[in-house]
Amino acid sequence: MIPKKDGYPKQVQTLSSPVSHLRGVGPKRAGLLAQKGIHTVLDLLFFTPIHYEDRTTICPLREVEEGVPCLVNGEVVSGGEEKFYKSRKRLFRIRLRDEKSVLDLLWFNYKEPHLSRFAAQGTRLLVYGTIRLSRGRPQMIHPEVSLYARGGDGDTENLLAFYPVYSAVAGISGAALRSFIRSALDQYAGALVDPVPPETAHGLGLPTLDQALRFVHFPDREASIDDLNQSRTPSHRRLIFDRFFLVMIVMAFRKKSREKGICPAFFTP
Repeated sequence: MIPKKDGYPKQVQTLSSPVSHLRGVGPKRAGLLAQKGIHTVLDLLFFTPIHYEDRTTICPLREVEEGVPCLVNGEVVSGGEEKFYKSRKRLFRIRLRDEKSVLDLLWFNYKEPHLSRFAAQGTRLLVYGTIRLSRGRPQMIHPEVSLYARGGDGDTENLLAFYPVYSAVAGISGAALRSFIRSALDQYAGALVDPVPPETAHGLGLPTLDQALRFVHFPDREASIDDLNQSRTPSHRRLIFDRFFLVMIVMAFRKKSREKGICPAFFTP
């Protein structure tokens, strides 16, 4: 049973707002999300990760292994678009180095203005992707990059975390999707109405719905990657519990209706 709260109709209306109301989404991206069944803010909040990436530790370039995803950092040696006039193909390459080794970052589908902001010589980058070898030289194809900064809001420590990975949404990157979900949590999580009484959740050792959603989308660094990927955290168990809880509520209502002799009306011509 959904608890009664002051302003409940307004809360429902707020959570039913189109995702286009979120900053950075807009009509075009809202259309892409709709193809995935995500129409409202509430839909987005319950679009939970399928697994997590461990980006809590930076790996030196000399220790990277082929086929293994890793988080690295380094300084840009060179960067820019390369064109092949005979084939009319093009790519964007950034060459990265640290104290011991060099790594090539390659993009074949890209927006040049976006990548150019990372390509200036001497820029320090934080990069995540899977290593492949080409003629013995390590590469990353279409890695996720961010500026490596220290101090203030750009402190790289804030980027070292477990990253949620969602079922792919065509035309929207994982980074953009995480940004939309964070905005939805920051702006709308307070409007959530928890269907489970607090004493019930507490008695089962489970967090509130708000806490569970925040953790599932953006886990603490103290969490275990194995527990996250096997849905064994209290927050994952809370969302699983909710599915069974709501089924039980529906069954209870139906049983009560039968006991009172309330039957569905049938139309007779």
